[in-house]
Amino acid sequence: MIESGGNTRLQILNELYNETGDEAFNQVQCLFVPWSSESNILTSHLIENEIRGDMILIDKAYAVKSLKEEIEIELGKELSRNEFSTLAADRGYKISRKSLTRLNYAIELDQMIPHVLRANISTRKIDEIKKIYQTYSDYCRDKTDRFDLIFMGIMSEHDNEEFNIKDVRTDLDVQLAAEIEVQSNHIFLEIQARIVNSTACQNTSDAYNSLAQQSGVIYPNNTASIPSTKSQESDTGDSHAAASEQHPEHLAENKATSNQQSNISPAHQTALTPEPEGNDDIDLMGLRGRNYEMVCDFARHFVMDHVIHQSDSGLGFIIECPVEAFDFDGSQRQKETVYLKYIVWWFLFGLSEQNTDPKRFHAWNHLELFTLFHHQERGTNALNDRVKQAPEILNLLAIIIQCPVALTDTGFLKLFRLMENIRKIKKHYPDKQIWDYQE
Repeated sequence: MIESGGNTRLQILNELYNETGDEAFNQVQCLFVPWSSESNILTSHLIENEIRGDMILIDKAYAVKSLKEEIEIELGKELSRNEFSTLAADRGYKISRKSLTRLNYAIELDQMIPHVLRANISTRKIDEIKKIYQTYSDYCRDKTDRFDLIFMGIMSEHDNEEFNIKDVRTDLDVQLAAEIEVQSNHIFLEIQARIVNSTACQNTSDAYNSLAQQSGVIYPNNTASIPSTKSQESDTGDSHAAASEQHPEHLAENKATSNQQSNISPAHQTALTPEPEGNDDIDLMGLRGRNYEMVCDFARHFVMDHVIHQSDSGLGFIIECPVEAFDFDGSQRQKETVYLKYIVWWFLFGLSEQNTDPKRFHAWNHLELFTLFHHQERGTNALNDRVKQAPEILNLLAIIIQCPVALTDTGFLKLFRLMENIRKIKKHYPDKQIWDYQE
């Protein structure tokens, strides 16, 4: 038995000897290594294959599984992933617990997509499939107990060289829609919300803690110490540059940058408290104008200021359709960018309050959005095609309010001041005066 790999070379020698009869191929010099254990032989072969780099992921998964089982037989007990990882490293084969988890999941997938796995699917794709499965499974937990069967069936149907996660998700949405009686598009948006929120916020806590400690910001109560409005307003000339730096297309690269904006000098900190009111601060037209400026500033951060229209009625601004429909096709980065804009648009639409009462319709009945909401032809889906369905309130809170990657402390302060100004209007003026209608 060959101790450290070389079965292919042995096969070649045998074939050459059978073909030529030359004794040079029948006898070769070898190093004798005393037998130690089956697990050491398996480990040596794994190391050899890793060095050569010609082992596909699913074959590696089964080889590692065999090694773990052999060590368990020799020790007479089952091993945890951590224990196995340590013992394998002692034998010269290093493998992390994360890699073990991935390889075990690949073996599970082998019951569904054997051809795809043997086409040498990447580890990134394995992780993506697992994330899709877990997200859909969590979503379906209280809705149906047939999700696993549906998932396995759809994955098996896509076991071919054209395997595409997007196509799998489309079929999942359609079948689940029939199963739980929810529109497939709503399922897609809900799943996308969970995926994007997880992607945007995962693995940021350690970096955030580190930056907060380095900058002297007290964590987790650092949100109580944010620059005052006046200090922010003095820097209005830099607002556009700041928006460019935080363009949502660069969200993935700017996680550290967005966290660094928490680096605020203690000398310039102030409590996040309502501003004192003066007589000049409660003029309705002035408040409307200030709302418009602040909402544009907030939306510009997400490259969404084009949907803001100034209004002489209501809160000083109304929301129009985005220039382009929200399209969730494309790369993961593109999907995250579009989803963030989708969340922001619906947040702004709700903030405007323009659609909460028919008495307010006059303020925006000239917009395309009004036509989509209230005059689209029966049976058409134009509104949904353009802006999708409204996200759940939990997604709005998680992404707009609570995610420091999507909204920095500076952006959160601007939003706070905008909402404070809206409350000031509603505090000092009756609804009919705000929206210019008669009882």
